[in-house]
Amino acid sequence: MSGDEVANRRKPSGTNEERRKGRPSKGSSHNRGHLPKTPEEPCCQGNGDAVATTTREERCLGRHEAAEAITPADVQVEVIKVYLESRKRGAESRRESVKMLTDEVSQIQEVRYSLTTLRAQMAARQNKNNNHSEHPANSYRDTASNNKPPGPNRKPAQMDSEDVVNQNQEESVKLREATKRLYVQLTEAEKRHQDQKDGLQAANSTLQRRLEEETERLQRTQGLSETRDRRVEELERLLGGMEVESTGLKEKMAAGEMELWQLRARTEQGRDEEQRSEVLEKEVAILKEKIHHLDDMLRSQQRKVRHMIEQPYPFIKVIEIN
Repeated sequence: MSGDEVANRRKPSGTNEERRKGRPSKGSSHNRGHLPKTPEEPCCQGNGDAVATTTREERCLGRHEAAEAITPADVQVEVIKVYLESRKRGAESRRESVKMLTDEVSQIQEVRYSLTTLRAQMAARQNKNNNHSEHPANSYRDTASNNKPPGPNRKPAQMDSEDVVNQNQEESVKLREATKRLYVQLTEAEKRHQDQKDGLQAANSTLQRRLEEETERLQRTQGLSETRDRRVEELERLLGGMEVESTGLKEKMAAGEMELWQLRARTEQGRDEEQRSEVLEKEVAILKEKIHHLDDMLRSQQRKVRHMIEQPYPFIKVIEIN
């Protein structure tokens, strides 16, 4: 698998992330439309319901985006596919190299066998020539040293021995040349075989080292993904607890407002009820401040969760192993 194919496969996730980044948040626009402008603005009950509804919508949207964005298994599958295909290509190249080396070894063995056969033939012919042409060769050397032309009374056996000696000398020269040529070919083939063997060993070491690095990087990425998932779960639990607390405070505030309204309607019942009304007003003011503080904390935590979900994973680079 080439680098372009891996990039094309990963393009849809990047497009989804751009689509999610470019899409406006429903919960945030809802909050801007319904948050009170001042702390003294009435209708606090309606604003509380709007905040609760917005929070639920944002949580649903955040979980849906998290389900689309967090896919470490897909990344792991892509890395494994690239690794297996690179291993397959490497195995094919190694098989071809082994086949070439096997052919060269066969050629070297044939050359060695030919050299052995030629040496045996040369030794046999040399021994045969030494045994059968010792005396005719001496007479031939005597005749050559005296510069006497061969006469008509020359023996046929001497002429045959001279021809055999000349022929054997020519064959010896040819055999020596063939031996030298075959030895040079054998040396070149052995050198080429050793070079290819060294190259294959170096390539194997490089591939093993790169495989170990990629495995370590993949394990590190998986650890980061698991840590991030745990943090997201903890933040979601914290948000759920804050939402429950906010709902309880809103209900308590609504009950206090109802009691305050009833106390205001019955102001003729005496000073005790007026004091109770003042106490309830103070409690309502305190509850409003707490609710406002909790709403700020909820919005801050929701922004953090959205940022963590939309943040791209530190994925490993897929390296094509040639």
